[in-house]
Amino acid sequence: MITILSSTYHALTSLAALIIVDFLFFVGHLFVERKHLSWVLAPRVNSFICLYYSSLSLLLFLLGLYTFAFETSLFSTLISSPAACAIIQLPSSRKIHLLFFLYYLSKFHEYSDIILVLLTCRPPLEYRLHPHFRYHHLTTPFFAYCFLHYQCGHHAMFMLANLLMHAFVYRFHAGPEYQSPLIFWLCRIWGYVQLLLGMSMSAMSLYTRLNASESMPICGTLASDAVPLALYALYFVLLQYQIFWPWPPKVKNA
Repeated sequence: MITILSSTYHALTSLAALIIVDFLFFVGHLFVERKHLSWVLAPRVNSFICLYYSSLSLLLFLLGLYTFAFETSLFSTLISSPAACAIIQLPSSRKIHLLFFLYYLSKFHEYSDIILVLLTCRPPLEYRLHPHFRYHHLTTPFFAYCFLHYQCGHHAMFMLANLLMHAFVYRFHAGPEYQSPLIFWLCRIWGYVQLLLGMSMSAMSLYTRLNASESMPICGTLASDAVPLALYALYFVLLQYQIFWPWPPKVKNA
């Protein structure tokens, strides 16, 4: 039984499985979009999932905060040296690994948002997915994959910030009754905070790796620094696009 569970885990967390599942989700959302499919219960289902996922994200954030505070030196290292915090290797424990594993799985859960939003449209032709929404959810499993397999300090810091962001943003998108000005500005401000935190800490880790001696212990690999950094930068650009440029773009009359 243990062997079967272990084999299943390794299959689920392999890069091949990540690419296949991500591709299937991508094809699925394109199918719904191109066929203009809709579902009368989609708004209610989407509202329920948003509230559930907001609560789950808050729970994982609090568990992560407690675990990293009392079972690691992550926060004390952050205070004394942010650069050292970025490259620290977290201790190997089942609780920490479970946090990263649940976070990794949550990234596929988020991709259902795209399909549910498309199914909610009335009529479907009135709605066009924003590139930020489309490509953000498509690519987040790849940095979560790096987090799960390397578990460095800068991975943990962004994971906590991202979980708190999801607690805010999914509550906001649960329906009009939850869209208060307070939640809106929490989403807007924390959206910038998490991306700037992620970019700065992954950049510090990458810089240290490229300039350190071979004997210096540094968590992860070049890819585990560069992949998250590149994706954070992409999301930052797409966020500006979402905020400052109108969508969908106006079509000029011939």
